[in-house]
This record gives sequence, structure tokens and C-alpha cells, in this order.
Amino acid sequence: VRENATSPEMLEKLQQNYKGKDFEAYLRELKQDKLEALHHELDLQITDLPITLFEFEALNGGKVDMSRQSGKILVLDFWATWCAPCKAAMPGMNMALQRYAGDKSVEFFFVSTLESRKNYKQEIADFLKASDFEHFNVLLDSETAGGREKDHAYTTYAKEYNISGIPQKMIIDGKGRLRWRSTGHYG
Repeated sequence: VRENATSPEMLEKLQQNYKGKDFEAYLRELKQDKLEALHHELDLQITDLPITLFEFEALNGGKVDMSRQSGKILVLDFWATWCAPCKAAMPGMNMALQRYAGDKSVEFFFVSTLESRKNYKQEIADFLKASDFEHFNVLLDSETAGGREKDHAYTTYAKEYNISGIPQKMIIDGKGRLRWRSTGHYG
């Protein structure tokens, strides 16, 4: 629990065996040092920068133009079918998606990037179905001119913000400015 490396099943078992009065308070106490360090790290990732907004093909058909999402907070999660940390981060992203499900000012988009296999769209659909993430709004990065991978938006952002690696999460405010970004998965 202190290392934030528990599964829901582990927490359920711990709660069944807990003899104290307030289990949630007990968990908060165990996590406190780690949470304070995580909050500090998150604060360092807050920014206020201009960002290029792309139009993406949606996995389920149609197009989504980020520049037409004015006034909405956009949460982008760049991931790939071959990326184990990306997939490991998805249950947490699902929790966030559920938390903001009723808030019409927040939109979540899962941008599949750095894909080079011919059947990657089917791999995405199979993964989403097997993981019960079929409700994710998945967008497809486009091919960079002369490239072999679907990575145009990701590569643009990597150059603009000196980043590398996925999962890459970004929050864009209602005015179309990058307000937060994070690389990797922390459990």
C-alpha cells in the first residue's frame, strides 16, 4: 500500500482482515509520504503553453478536430497497443473518465500513436473489448510525411515540448493551452 502497488483484490482482502474503525483513514496514513511526493511531482508538471491542436480519425469512424473543442478541457492519453506501461495506466484513466463522466466540460481522448503494424486498428479493438474499455474514445494518430509509423501529433508534441516516451498524458484547457503533461506510468 505504501508503494501504491496494490490491486483492488488486495485492498479488498486487506479490508476484510482490518480490525480498526476507519479503513480509509488507515489507507491514507499508509500512503501519506508517497502521496505528498506524488503531489509535488504533479505540481512541477503544471504549465501554461500554446499547443497545436490536431484533427484525428476516430477508431469508430469520423473525425475529431481538437480545435473545435473550444471551451472544453481535453485530456489526451497517447498510447500504443505494444506499450505495456500504457496498458497498465488505463485502469487509472478509466477511473478518471468515470469520475468526470457527468461533466460535459471535460472530454477524454485516447490517442493511439507510434503504430506501424497493418492490423493495429483490430489490435486496438481487441484490447479494448478484452479490457472492458470499449467506451474509450480512441483516436488514431496520422502518419508523418515520409514516415512508417502513425505518429504525426506525438512527434510534433515531442519536438515542441522536448518529450519522449509513452504513455504521454496532456491536459488542454478550454482556451486551447497546454496546462499539464506527464510521461510514463507511476502505478
